[in-house]
Amino acid sequence: VYRDMGLEKYAQERFAEALTACQRVIAERGVVDNQLRASTLHTLWSIYLAKGELENAASACRALQAEFPTSDLIDDSLLALGAAAQAAGNEDQAVRVFEQIAALPKGSPLAAEAIWRIGQMHEARALKYENANERGRAIVAYRRVFTGYPDSSFAAESLRKIGDFYFADRNFVQAIDFFERTLREHPDAPFVADVLFNLGRSRYLKVDYPGALQVVDRIQREFPTYERMDKVRALRQFIQQKLGGGK
Repeated sequence: VYRDMGLEKYAQERFAEALTACQRVIAERGVVDNQLRASTLHTLWSIYLAKGELENAASACRALQAEFPTSDLIDDSLLALGAAAQAAGNEDQAVRVFEQIAALPKGSPLAAEAIWRIGQMHEARALKYENANERGRAIVAYRRVFTGYPDSSFAAESLRKIGDFYFADRNFVQAIDFFERTLREHPDAPFVADVLFNLGRSRYLKVDYPGALQVVDRIQREFPTYERMDKVRALRQFIQQKLGGGK
């Protein structure tokens, strides 16, 4: 609350008080019960994270993981720690933390998101530096998402992203394969119209004009208010010109 009000001095004072209280509990090894100790380690981690002390937060998180490897608090702690490292520009550290989530022996419902975030970081570097190696690493990460976690909320977008990568590379055969797989396996995804549009463009550029026209027909039939409908209509005209049908 103090920080939200811009009173950083008072916020730091409260952080210091909280750290002192947590450290006092942690020092009572063998006195406090396991549930309280695990909760205190988690609170200690969250304080360090809020203060921006990522190394101390990581140490508290490692202590939690070492003492309570089956705790449900570990997944959330690691994900938030990785996200904080990512936001701070410490991408190598973020990748290490996200990989920890994916490697948790009990499995984790957050593993798909962790690997997805790794893919995002590689993708961002690929775009920033036009680096083919980083793009390859992004594809590997996104493949891990939809193959390892096909029912996760990140699977459909991972398939779509790889399709977009191949489209950008003008590898239209592979792009079509991934776009069609996205539509087949995730027909209710919120970006189906975008996938169809890129599928139509891929078929057009692959010189499959009848197939491209079928896709355009579907977009106009199922998504009449699609925000890129002007481009869809333009694509239809190009297709019909190739087919010799005029407008």
